[in-house]
This record gives sequence, structure tokens and C-alpha cells, in this order.
Amino acid sequence: MMALTNDMALAMAAPPDENVAAAIRSLLAAQNITLVILDDDPTGTQTVHGMPIITVCTKAAISAAWQKFPQGFFILTNSRALSAEKAEQLALHIGQWLAALAIQADRQLIVLYRGDSTLRGHFPGEMDALAQGLGRPDMPQLLIPAFMEGGRLTLQGTHYMVQDGSLLPVGESAFARDFAFGFTNSYLPDYVAEKTNGAVPANEVGVLDDNTDAEAF
Repeated sequence: MMALTNDMALAMAAPPDENVAAAIRSLLAAQNITLVILDDDPTGTQTVHGMPIITVCTKAAISAAWQKFPQGFFILTNSRALSAEKAEQLALHIGQWLAALAIQADRQLIVLYRGDSTLRGHFPGEMDALAQGLGRPDMPQLLIPAFMEGGRLTLQGTHYMVQDGSLLPVGESAFARDFAFGFTNSYLPDYVAEKTNGAVPANEVGVLDDNTDAEAF
């Protein structure tokens, strides 16, 4: 375990920067961008405000949301409750529907996938299926596990959770022993290698931190 410093605790408790949120909204409007966020579990909507949420994952519902909320909306897929096969099929369809809507509306599209902050979920299958549906099967993927309000953060590529005032690598937590989504690694490159059964080796996964040259990616 690692000690939780005062600076870390203050950063995790800090309220969202409304200036950043306003800047994002302005950017989306100015550049004709639609932002769509997918969430695989209902608990994610508890931290959402100021953004429409749809809970029906059908082509008709998503099309209606696109027409009504062109700057963006949130889709609750609840796909963590599905089998891997059904979750991937749903992600593929959603990607296809969104890509077609973006072409029809002549709008740029940004899609974010929000999963569990303790690394449980249909990864990487669901992400791969979504990318395929969007027509971008080779799209680079950024894995950014963090839920500061809930005591989850990533430092130098390792994901931690706050427990008893200290930072516990999430792979050592009870969450990592989940029957359906269990894992052993907390260091994200090793986690990716584990979840892909070695198809993506750890040495092919880059870690972005304060010392990383982003242009390398």
C-alpha cells in the first residue's frame, strides 16, 4: 500500500472546474461536434448533470436523442449486466448507428466509453466492438481509470483505490476478485495484457504521465 498524501486528498476532493466545462461546451458548439458518452452501469448516471440521459438503447431512441440534443447526450447501456457476446453486439450496433447519424448530419462525432472505476467490465471486447461499429477498428484507445470522488486514481500507470487512508493497488482489492470480471494486475499495461490474453503485450501499451512526450503517441 502507498500513503495518501494531503495534496492527493485535496485534489480528489476539489470540485469540478466549471471554466473547463464551459470551455468544452463552447468548443463542441463552435466545431460542430456531437459528444456521446456510453456508460455500462446505472451508477454512472449519479454523477451526471447538465447533460441529457437516455436509457433505451435502440436505433430509434438514439436517433431521436441525436435530433433533440445535437451537442451531445449520455447513453446508459447497462451492458455490464449482459454477457460478453451481447455486450459486444450492442456496442457494435450503437457504433454503427452513431456513425451513420454523424454522416447524415454532417457533424463531427466524439464517443467516450465510461466503465467501472475498479476495472471491471467487458474490456477490451466492448471497446473493440464499438470502434468497429464506428468504422475505426484501428482507433487508438486511451484507458483512463479514475473516479476521484470515490477514491479511485491512477498514478504512473498503476490504478489505486483509497482504503483506510492509504492507496491500495486495485488488483489487490475485493473488486479484483469479481466472479465475472476478475483480474490480478493493477499496473495498466499488465492489466491490458492480462485482459487480452497476451494479444496486446504489456510493452506495447504506453503510459501517459507528467513526464511523457504526448507526441510519441
